[in-house]
Amino acid sequence: MRNLFYYILVFIFSIYSPSLGNEDQRKVDSLIATPYDLIVSEPQKMIPLFIEGISTAKISNDKYGTAKLYSNLALAYSSMGNYDDYRDAEINSIKLFEELGNEIELTAEYGSFGYHLRRTNLPRSKYYMLLAIKLGEKNNLLKDLTAVYDNYGTVLELDGSLDSALFYYEKGLQLKYKLSDSIGIPYSLNHLATIHASKGNIDKAFDYMAESDSYRAKEKNNYGRAENAVIKGELFYAVGKYDLAISKFNESLYLAKLIGNKHMAQYNYEKLSNIYEIKKDYEKAFINLKNHKSYRDSILNIETNNRIAELEIKFETEKKDKEISESKLQLNKQRNQILVVTVLVILLLIGIIVIYQFQKFKRRQIRKELELKNQLDKVEYENKISDEKLRISRELHDNIGSHLTFMISSIDNLTYLNKDGESNSKLNSLSNFGRSTLNELRQTIWAMKKSESTLSELVLRLNEFKKQLFTDLEIQINNNIRTEIILTSTQTLNLFRVVQEAIQNCIKYASASKININFNPLNKEFVLSIEDNGKGFDISSAQMGNGISNMKYRCKEAGGHFEILSNKNGTKIFCNVNIK
Repeated sequence: MRNLFYYILVFIFSIYSPSLGNEDQRKVDSLIATPYDLIVSEPQKMIPLFIEGISTAKISNDKYGTAKLYSNLALAYSSMGNYDDYRDAEINSIKLFEELGNEIELTAEYGSFGYHLRRTNLPRSKYYMLLAIKLGEKNNLLKDLTAVYDNYGTVLELDGSLDSALFYYEKGLQLKYKLSDSIGIPYSLNHLATIHASKGNIDKAFDYMAESDSYRAKEKNNYGRAENAVIKGELFYAVGKYDLAISKFNESLYLAKLIGNKHMAQYNYEKLSNIYEIKKDYEKAFINLKNHKSYRDSILNIETNNRIAELEIKFETEKKDKEISESKLQLNKQRNQILVVTVLVILLLIGIIVIYQFQKFKRRQIRKELELKNQLDKVEYENKISDEKLRISRELHDNIGSHLTFMISSIDNLTYLNKDGESNSKLNSLSNFGRSTLNELRQTIWAMKKSESTLSELVLRLNEFKKQLFTDLEIQINNNIRTEIILTSTQTLNLFRVVQEAIQNCIKYASASKININFNPLNKEFVLSIEDNGKGFDISSAQMGNGISNMKYRCKEAGGHFEILSNKNGTKIFCNVNIK
């Protein structure tokens, strides 16, 4: 089930985050920079964020980012006492940094892993710690060395080398003073307090803890205060001040639960149980030891079954036999009920997910079939339209075109035979009008025969049209768009007509000497702009003739937005067309 939900989350992530962009990289960098005290004080909150960040970093093959996030994840698991998960994350981090040959990062990782091995493999622990010290001193990594010195002191303390441990604790503390490391200083002070207490110097230990408390009071998180409380509890316990010790262990227990630190919580329960047993308060001793066992079981560290049995016997002597039996029976019954309900809920969830996925797949298939059918219908419809356009253009060319050609030839022959000057002028006008009409027909046939065209071809046709005009008007046509734009036949014909109408209006009414026609890019559009230097007109008072109305209509037909501006310096026409 866990894997199923994981793959569902990965699927959703893959839809919304197909590649690692700037925003994702900023998130990864932000997670890498998470402060140490935030990780150890709120591990439950940070673990899912680190796991998500690792998945994000892997998408772009960011080995360094992945290694750093594995390191942070290992620290979070360690602070919660999840040591199996810690080892997996730490080993992944070390492997990646070794592949990168990054001695700076390996200093911290070797030190962290060596410290973790202190309870299971002391020789191997020392080996990794010395590797970390060697790399740190080689690269003058003062900040990393502060932690390594502290941790190596702890390893030596476990090995019974108290003087050597004291040496490294002092070395770490002096380095932290030098770096003004307000977060790290109290950790070193706590180590020194503990080791002086081990050597019997209780007063000196309390002095170190007083200085440590002054630093902890300034921290925003509760981890350091929880650690200080438990150490003070140990000191009070060592001098026989059991009530003060109980107060400090309870204070540490409260803070440990607040930050989700199971290891510290179970340790406090154990210490409270020991003290209550000494005070012969067996009921509280049993309750605390039971809680201690529950926490230890949750972090796979069962140790105290025999002791609990002894406390249960003492508790039974106080006539609690019946209550314990009933409590156990009720507890087992509730556990069985919870187990059955949990199994049913899991099965129901699996069923719902399977049904949902099946329905989603089915809907997707139906949608694909409908899309395919629509595409086929669209292609068939477009083919019919294309065939019809070809038929109409063929009819225009073969019938009307040939008739116009015959008429023009006949008029030219009459002009040649007729000697009357006035008649010749009229015949020439008719001949020119016929040629103009024939050219218009050819332009229409050209646009209709193509299912699509390009902006470059349109510009080429406009230049050919310009050459056919008998006018003194200077016409400039510029295509300022570097990429090729595909136009439909409807767009091609309508844009051609807009330019044609604008030029004819300019010749007839504007008294202009120059007209500029430009095609310019604009975001997801291109702009056809037509500007002349004529006398212009007042748009607010002028009656919009057929020419302007036709241009506006044809621009709209081409999928564009029409706009016209005019003043005494000339007229400007714009047609903004969306690029598909």
